Amino acid sequence: MASYASKDELKRQLNITSDVDTDLLGWALDSAEAAVNAYCGRAFVAVAEDAEATARIFNAAAPVMCDDFTSLELVEESSNFSTWTTVAASTYHVEPFNAASFARPYTTIAASSGWYPARWVRVTATWGWPATPPEVKSATLIKAARIFKRKDSPNGIEGGADFGVAYVSRREDADVVMFLSREDMYVTPEQWAQQHPDLPESAYPKGVAQVSVAKHRNGPTQTITVAHQLHLSRFVDMARD
Repeated sequence: MASYASKDELKRQLNITSDVDTDLLGWALDSAEAAVNAYCGRAFVAVAEDAEATARIFNAAAPVMCDDFTSLELVEESSNFSTWTTVAASTYHVEPFNAASFARPYTTIAASSGWYPARWVRVTATWGWPATPPEVKSATLIKAARIFKRKDSPNGIEGGADFGVAYVSRREDADVVMFLSREDMYVTPEQWAQQHPDLPESAYPKGVAQVSVAKHRNGPTQTITVAHQLHLSRFVDMARD
């Protein structure tokens, strides 16, 4: 079950006010949380109030790099993985020094004096973060909203009446998708005249291009007619009559 953000928060992110399948919201949040963890290479789960300390074993180094933890109870070391010796608390300290002040976890056990870790180190601690960081919650909600909306664009396919079907992304749904069309590039004046017998030859769209905003996650979609000046490698607004 996702813990970085709630279903209600996702509904607000999507501006959903009506009833919706809560299972779909949950699946989107679970997938988004897993994606955030995979991208960052760590988890950001907040420690529960009733969480108990558990032991984890790490390859020894100086310093010892651990999973994220909020409180430390015991450090032991072993050279044969069967006999464990308690390490005196006076010989090590945890880092970053100011982690608790910034609601961040500790990640490192460093020697203070006279201690060099044996082959393995067993650490008993409360694992996790003091609280899920706001930036992680925001990233999860953004990703979950995109995943939820993929039901409207299966396999990354977007479609429109004006431009047909297009595969817009291999890895991620785009926030904005625009298509550029120049009719004078693939339709000759003769062909255009046959297709539009009711229009004068002067109406042939020479130098005209259309920018179709086919998808806009936070705004409208429309088709904009512009003039192309290819000799200057630019597009400009159409001249007004």
